[in-house]
Parts: sequence; C-alpha cells; structure tokens
Amino acid sequence: MHTDGQMLHTEDEGLVALKEREDVLEENLEEQEGENLAASASKIIQVQIPLGLIGFEDYTNFVFELSADNPVVKMQSEDSKDLIFYLISPFDVRKDYQITLEEFDYQTLKTDNLDNVLVYSILTLHKDFENISYNLLGPILLNVTNNIAKQCINSGWKTKYLLSTGEEIS
Repeated sequence: MHTDGQMLHTEDEGLVALKEREDVLEENLEEQEGENLAASASKIIQVQIPLGLIGFEDYTNFVFELSADNPVVKMQSEDSKDLIFYLISPFDVRKDYQITLEEFDYQTLKTDNLDNVLVYSILTLHKDFENISYNLLGPILLNVTNNIAKQCINSGWKTKYLLSTGEEIS
C-alpha cells in the first residue's frame, strides 16, 4: 500500500526501477498483443487520459507508439490527429529526477502499485537539436496494466531543460 507523497524513484534506485517498469510494460504489451515487443519495430497502444493534458483538457484519447529501438515515444491524439507529442523518460536524461505522487494521482490511474507506472516527460522540438527541451514539471504517468494515464504537477522542477545538456532554460 502507498502513502500520500510516496517517492516514485530515488537517485540510487531510479535506473533499476525504470528497467523493471519497462519490463512490466513489455510483458503487458505481449499479453495484449500476443507478440514480443523486441521482435517488432514499434507497438501502438491506446491510452485514456481522463482529465486530458494541461491546456488540452478536451483531448482524452491517445495512442502511444513505443519502439524497442528508440527511447522517444510518440503520443498522438485520437480526438485530433494533428495533436502529437513526443515523450521521453525523464530518468533517461536526469539521474537526479524524482517524482512524488499524491492520493489523487493513484486514484486517477486506478492503481496503488507503482511497479505498473511509467513516467514520461514531454519534449519540445526545435529545428536545432541543441534547443530541444523536456518538461520535468508536468510529467505524464502511464499505468501499463489498464492504459490509463494522467499528467501531474511535480513541484520543484521547471518546464524547460535542454536535452543536449540538461541545463534549465527560461
């Protein structure tokens, strides 16, 4: 059972926990699709975001395109095909990243088991690779057992960090 404000990752456990969560995702995808994620180029899963995203509250149906060969996840709205986000695990780019979940987060995701939750940061693309940034303030949490996701506010972090250096920008 969890408690309010339970820490999802610590610095020391972050990479191990992330790998375990990726393994859970792979197992769930295999069960749902009857295929091995590693054997296919990409896997599409339908995801429900009941509350929408901040600024996009009316868009609640998305597809996530996961690839065994690419850490970037494509998240496309089924409500508006032109609405596309690209995501990356914040733990892949920031070893010091931590997230705290509140009771409401658990309720929305319909889980009390953090082993089934993956965390993603939204990328802001730019024509120059050096200017691509990621958002640590508003991560997207995905419960891989029921494909329900939500965006939460992770206090203490900002919305723009350069992917190339990790430096915070304004």
